[in-house]
Amino acid sequence: MDGRTVSPVAWDELFADLESSAEAWEQRERDAEILERTRSAWSRVRWADRCVGSSVALRVDGLGVVDGEVDTVARTWLLLRSAGAVDWVVALDAVLGVVGAPASPVARARGGEVAARMGWTNAWTVLTRDRAAVQVVRRDGSRVEGLPVRVGEDFVELRSEDGRARPELVPFGAVAAVRCPRLHA
Repeated sequence: MDGRTVSPVAWDELFADLESSAEAWEQRERDAEILERTRSAWSRVRWADRCVGSSVALRVDGLGVVDGEVDTVARTWLLLRSAGAVDWVVALDAVLGVVGAPASPVARARGGEVAARMGWTNAWTVLTRDRAAVQVVRRDGSRVEGLPVRVGEDFVELRSEDGRARPELVPFGAVAAVRCPRLHA
């Protein structure tokens, strides 16, 4: 050794600097991990699930804009509670845009896992059972009104309320939305 001594202060500064650098590196690592987990979590969120419990305006193919609160989200449709005593059952893939969606999901979908597995057959079964007169808005904008009387694997059969017109089969794939009376509060 050359006889020089290192001041304890210099060592303290060095250790403090190294500790600060290590803390900053750990914070960057935590921030990166949080960001990656957030991105991963968002990649599993469906737009409709994000809207549950919120008042939104949906732009629907063949219909235009319809407002209401998203109540239930199923696999292929959602239930929108509109003003008055009207509900809309809207095909998820007919929605062209949403205004009013919250920044993050605020509520859990009514029906949870069961609702998430339901398809059009389930929705039409309820409407048929309750003998609800409905208005079907097709993706091309045309409409048909009637009572759903039979539900098949991929269609519903509608009969006119007075029973005079011939029944019409409407394939589920043609349905953009169904306007129906409020069935359950």
